[in-house]
Amino acid sequence: MSCRFAIVLPEIASASARRTLLSVCEQTYTDWVVYVAGAADLSAVTQYASAEQLLPLVGPFVQVQAANDLYVLPLLPGDELQPDALALLALGVRAESSPDMIYGDHDERLGTKNHTPFFKPGWSPEFLLATDYIGRAAMRAELFNRSRLPASFDAIDLWRLWVDQRHVDKIRVARVERLIMSIAPIEEAEYHSQVERARKNLEGHLAGFGLKVRATLAAWAQRLGIIVFDFAFEDAGPKVSLLIPSKNNWATLKRCIDSLSLTQYQNYEAIVIDNESDQPETVAYINELRALRSEKIKVVTIASPATGFSYSYVNNAAVQYASADYLLFLNDDTEVLRPDWLSQMMGWAQLPGVATVGARLYFPNDTVQHNGLVHNLLDGALPAPAFKLTRRESIGTRGQDRTVRNFSAVTAACMLTPRTLFVDDGGFNDSEYSVAYNDCDYGFRLTQRGWRHVCVPTVELYHYEGASRGRGRGNDKISEEAAFIRQYSNWSDPYYNVNLSRDSFTFDPASRAHIDDSIKARKFSVGLFTHNLNYEGAPLVLLDIAAGLRAEMAQVVVFSLVDGPLRKKFEAAGCEVIVRTDVGVFGTRSEEQLEETLRPVVNTLYAAGIDVVISNTIVTHWGMEAARIAGLPAVWLIHESEPPFHHLIEHGDHHVRVGRRALDNAYMNIFVARSTLELYKPLARRNNLDVIYNGFDRVAADEQMALYDRTEERKKLEIAPDQLLFILPGTVCERKSQKDLVHAVAKLSEDVIRQCTFAIVGDRDGVYSRELHALQASLPEDRRANIKIIPETGEIWRYYVAADAMAFTSRMESFPRVIQEAMYRGLAIASTPVFGISEQLRDGQSGLFFEPGDTDGLAEAITRMARDPALMKRLADTARISLNRFPLIEEMQASHLEIVRQAFVSGKDRPLFGAGVPWLADSY
Repeated sequence: MSCRFAIVLPEIASASARRTLLSVCEQTYTDWVVYVAGAADLSAVTQYASAEQLLPLVGPFVQVQAANDLYVLPLLPGDELQPDALALLALGVRAESSPDMIYGDHDERLGTKNHTPFFKPGWSPEFLLATDYIGRAAMRAELFNRSRLPASFDAIDLWRLWVDQRHVDKIRVARVERLIMSIAPIEEAEYHSQVERARKNLEGHLAGFGLKVRATLAAWAQRLGIIVFDFAFEDAGPKVSLLIPSKNNWATLKRCIDSLSLTQYQNYEAIVIDNESDQPETVAYINELRALRSEKIKVVTIASPATGFSYSYVNNAAVQYASADYLLFLNDDTEVLRPDWLSQMMGWAQLPGVATVGARLYFPNDTVQHNGLVHNLLDGALPAPAFKLTRRESIGTRGQDRTVRNFSAVTAACMLTPRTLFVDDGGFNDSEYSVAYNDCDYGFRLTQRGWRHVCVPTVELYHYEGASRGRGRGNDKISEEAAFIRQYSNWSDPYYNVNLSRDSFTFDPASRAHIDDSIKARKFSVGLFTHNLNYEGAPLVLLDIAAGLRAEMAQVVVFSLVDGPLRKKFEAAGCEVIVRTDVGVFGTRSEEQLEETLRPVVNTLYAAGIDVVISNTIVTHWGMEAARIAGLPAVWLIHESEPPFHHLIEHGDHHVRVGRRALDNAYMNIFVARSTLELYKPLARRNNLDVIYNGFDRVAADEQMALYDRTEERKKLEIAPDQLLFILPGTVCERKSQKDLVHAVAKLSEDVIRQCTFAIVGDRDGVYSRELHALQASLPEDRRANIKIIPETGEIWRYYVAADAMAFTSRMESFPRVIQEAMYRGLAIASTPVFGISEQLRDGQSGLFFEPGDTDGLAEAITRMARDPALMKRLADTARISLNRFPLIEEMQASHLEIVRQAFVSGKDRPLFGAGVPWLADSY
């Protein structure tokens, strides 16, 4: 469905108004008219467009003739539309099935900064009360005609127009997540008068909901030259029950209870939920509270369920003791800092449609702990607090950390919600989120039903996080983390703009090219560079990526300097493979010589019509250099977790320089683990680093496992039915440190060695391999016979099927595929925690960690497993569940496809074939 736009301007008698009209006339979308108020003489306008396009509207506005496809877009003199602004709005109207109102992102002048982009959230009624985040929007004509917009309207009149839409029942508001215009700044001479008018408008609006409120201009906003209000509500209102769970934590609890005496809002009760404390000091303090017999403070005792401590269960059970219409969940490790904290929370809570109200929480060092929750901000998969670790006094992006704002959830460390809503919605999900993510789940599921959550940054408390339950993601249950990811993995947070970085808590712009539908439908050619075609982790990951790209691209061409068995796999996936054994990249002695050596590769890129390059591993820096020479956009996949460019040093300083240049020039540098990204972060001059975890192919794994019978495979390996088989997969080399396993076996007790057999799978002849065999031969016969060294193979799954556990000794890994395979197979894992392994496994939960080279630690881990079958089962079961935290292969492929499309958009046009460039003469 197409739409038409009626653009309305208050007046034209200024140079700024003419700039606005000129930007309208430059629109690529042509179905529009302009209404101009107070323009008896249109001579200043007709130079930009024909009189048929510009329809004068003289004096007070009359109704625009309504039609289903007509949208009214009011602009102010000085606003300048991007050439595709109306086209993007029209696409948004069609995509959102003709919403009532639609807005886009804009840039504006903040303080001394010109053209500061503002990437906006979805429809945020409470954020809109604090500041005019919308700025400009297009409305259906019939909705606009009901407005009270005067002929000489200004920014405050438009703000009131947007705020008035809060009264419209079930209004449908959409947004375009693109910069569509620059908006005119508020003139300094008009600033204070506009502030006063806005204040009266907002106080009057809130009075319509029965709320007496005083709006005050935020001092920091005045410094930026924008208008943002803080709100003071009455200290009286409906009763609130504060639910404070605690166990054996008397000093922390006392600090929390004592701080409540600051509270000006008096209609509350504090219910301390004693989770069966048994420490004498805590029991004594709890008894003191009971003895008070105060209407303000009550104590109830609620035991944890048989499954162990559950925050969700304890709080759900405590609701029956609450006498108020509102519930405020409050951690015992919080401390109130402002007398008006509860007054503010209750003021916002009484607005229709508000499900929860949250606070701004600080660590004891005055850095932010919580400021509203944003989905997918942690590891690209889990929610995290906005603006975390910023300073208390700092001012974030457009002051959003200091402004009342809507989020998709707020933390239950301090969360106010209507009792009826909480009970009717089932409370916290105790079955899946007993300890963590219960507040996120509560918020997200209500957001999906149209409820709203408000974080109020002037409600300030300390949160001594960790005092009650430990601190950080490592304390969360893996099963809860995995369940949350699967439940919400396909859900996008409506309050976080796609143009903002997922690698930052501070709403920084993302360094990504925009992808529209036309690009998604376009097929082009991708060149993949690999250091070899062997059965190794990095080339196998590239094969997975190639398979995903091939289904969407015109062609995928694989370039390698070394042939290998994976060549047939790439070809079977539909890729063309080009092996250039005659290109001596690593024999060069200067950048100039390297560039000359790469000429045949560059020629091949041109001849193959490649549009985007992906270079896999640090040692294919030459592929990145070839892309630079060819003028092609490139993506670098970095697997290695050694110090940056370590693998290039031995080949000469010029290779390191080329690597550093490649890091700068890459459209995006993709890492397979966040720990590896952190190595390169200090070297990055641009925001072009990201993480895409290796995806796991469950279908292929199931197919492989179905090929092998466990009993038969164990017979082949001569493993007795009652023995435990530990496998150590991976190419035998110094980095994998398989000799550590042999040393550990030498230290095992007699009962354990009789119980276990060890298979090192991945032997390849070389110096290290021969040393490994010699070390094995030096062991006593009973131990030597229990170690099997098996050549590298493409049938690794036969060993997983036969195995019971995995011992992984590697000293340098990023995100090893073999760990994922062992997790899926359900093996108990003992491993070093190097780099990405610490992201795959949790010590004591899904695996047992020992430090690299610590053969005593490895022997101890093997012993614990061998002597405790229940531990092995728990580790194995948790590891399999934990794999759900990471992407499936299809999700990983989709992420790489998106990056390749973005790179394509960012790249320069490739020279035309036959355009006289010198490579034609000796093209490959």
